[in-house]
Amino acid sequence: MTFEHNIDAYFSSFPQTDELLFDGFDSVCVVRGDEKTYQETRSVLHTFSIDQLQDFALGQGVRWDPLQPAAGGSFCVGSESERHYRWHGLLPPVARDGLLLSVRRHRLGEFALSDFVAPSNLETFLRHARSHRPVFVMGPTGAGKTSFMISALLECAADERLAILEQLPEVPKLSPRWIRLCAQPANFSGEGAVGLEYLIDELLRLRPDRMVIGELRREEIFAFKRALLAGHASVWTTVHAARAEELPWRLAELGAASRAEWDELLVSHNALVVVLSRQTPRFQGLWQFTQSGLISCF
Repeated sequence: MTFEHNIDAYFSSFPQTDELLFDGFDSVCVVRGDEKTYQETRSVLHTFSIDQLQDFALGQGVRWDPLQPAAGGSFCVGSESERHYRWHGLLPPVARDGLLLSVRRHRLGEFALSDFVAPSNLETFLRHARSHRPVFVMGPTGAGKTSFMISALLECAADERLAILEQLPEVPKLSPRWIRLCAQPANFSGEGAVGLEYLIDELLRLRPDRMVIGELRREEIFAFKRALLAGHASVWTTVHAARAEELPWRLAELGAASRAEWDELLVSHNALVVVLSRQTPRFQGLWQFTQSGLISCF
């Protein structure tokens, strides 16, 4: 059995499991909501090896070895909207005590927007979300940022020409009108790399109504700013941050502009900010950057 089918078999048997965290080959932390339990690896999966993991990564076009010890990506088993997983791993010598590997099940397409937003706020949220402004979905790891973004886009942009741009493929094509572009890493000779900033220029020629730029990290932040400055304000993204007022600082930390410059951009585009939590209720609120300051939309 391949590594990905091994993983899928476990998640299918225990559908409440959200994530598996492997600490070497002997111990695995099983995450279900906010609950974590530790088990022996063989009680979760059949035996697997570094060679199998490296073959698995290579099959995804990802190099993963001691000279490139950090790697990640996503994979699907079954239809793309059915069983979708994201993985990230570290090898020695960076991982000093052995392999560290996270495999998270994404429930993309399984949730409706009403699973996040209270009925009393739903119409107000959709009215704002349908407007063509930047939308940031914020929260900690495991808050459901990508799941929320997908459920919201299915409500307000399923019939639009939505362009998805990512460093690693994660957001599935859940509408026939959506298109996807993904950055390309260099090959083993260091050639053939295609970055997100280059893809932004290509994407603008394809006339998207709305864009999604995966999770904001170092390279994504430059692509995001490039899209805004090119006049395409309707860009959705996710970002790890705790509070709406901290967003300009977080964006400045990632790069591309200073805090003051980001604050000016957010205000000039009337950017919207969704804040999620790992606790119930997950949806903490919707805010908007305005000339009068950051205001709550409810």
